[in-house]
Amino acid sequence: MGAFEVAMRRVTIGGVWHSRRPVTDNGTVDEGRIVVVGGGISGLCTAYYLRQAGATVSVFETRRVGSGASAGNAGWITPAQAGPLPEPGLLSYGVRSLVDPDSALYFEPRQLVRMLPWLVRFARRCNKRDNVRGRIALAGLGLRSVELLEAMVGDGVGFELDRAPLLLAAKDPEHASAFLAQLEPLAGLGFRIPSRVLGGDEIRSLEPVLSDAVQAGFVIEDHCVVQPLAVVGALRDRLLELGVEVNEGTEVRDIDVEG
Repeated sequence: MGAFEVAMRRVTIGGVWHSRRPVTDNGTVDEGRIVVVGGGISGLCTAYYLRQAGATVSVFETRRVGSGASAGNAGWITPAQAGPLPEPGLLSYGVRSLVDPDSALYFEPRQLVRMLPWLVRFARRCNKRDNVRGRIALAGLGLRSVELLEAMVGDGVGFELDRAPLLLAAKDPEHASAFLAQLEPLAGLGFRIPSRVLGGDEIRSLEPVLSDAVQAGFVIEDHCVVQPLAVVGALRDRLLELGVEVNEGTEVRDIDVEG
């Protein structure tokens, strides 16, 4: 499409701009229009629920819908994997990781001074109490996400929500026991916690392809899987059916804020 200019009166965080006075390139005014910048899972879900609430919505995506991080994940919706990054014992690993370019916590040396306040706050959260609080909060989001996805399917968003149990296998029984213990606080949310750690032979009876190196494990029943590209594609199609304007290959380069 051609150039699109929007005069904004209010800007909110999260890639969503609410415009009381959008002005298109032909000079028309559309009262109450909401522009969502970014066509990943977050942007599409935002547009979906805004449209359900009766808003007039347009989505702008630089490339294709779901072409970024939304297409590059495993599609797991599971409270079992909801632990926050700060956790007890991470500090020693974290300090080493800061100078390892191949680690997930690496910072360019010139950025370390700027990031120091964040790193201090991160370090303070590497304790059991904060980790449990974070795990419970994220697990609650995971459980709620399953409900929301089921509602989307019921509304005609065409993707499959596969409720497949997750088998966790470990070489060290202590590691399996420690991971299972981390899940215990989630029982208060209704999350089904396995009653015990299974032995190696029991695990291999469930999954024969596992080698003799596996000595322990357990099964997580509350585990769902989706195909990420199928979800974003189905959301795009449903948004179009609902009258949402989805603009792919359209980059938002600037926003004018007035008032």
